[in-house]
Amino acid sequence: MNVARIRARMGTALQAIPGEGCDDLLRARDAYETSAKVLRVAGVPEEIAEIDLNLGLVLQSLAGAGRAKITDAIAAYQRALPVFDKTAFPQEYAIVQNNLAAAFL
Repeated sequence: MNVARIRARMGTALQAIPGEGCDDLLRARDAYETSAKVLRVAGVPEEIAEIDLNLGLVLQSLAGAGRAKITDAIAAYQRALPVFDKTAFPQEYAIVQNNLAAAFL
C-alpha cells in the first residue's frame, strides 16, 4: 500500500513538470491509475478522492491535446464528489465543482 501512495505522489510530481508534449502527463495518468487500483481496496476515502481529482486534471489536460476523453475526466471528478462534500471539505468541493464546470464547457 505504501508503494501505491508513493506512486500517487510520483503522479503529482509528473503532473507539475512544465514543458511541451504529453509524455509526463501520460506517465502521471498511469501512476494515478496504478495506485488507485490498490488504494480503492485498502486506502482511505480521502486519498482515493485526491487521486481521482488529480487524475481528472491530468485527463482534462490530455483531452485538450486529443490524448484522452473528456468524459473520463468528468467521471474521475464525479468519483471524488461523494468524499469531497461541501461540508467536510469545502475547498476541495469547490475545486472539483470548478473543474467539472470547465470540463463540461
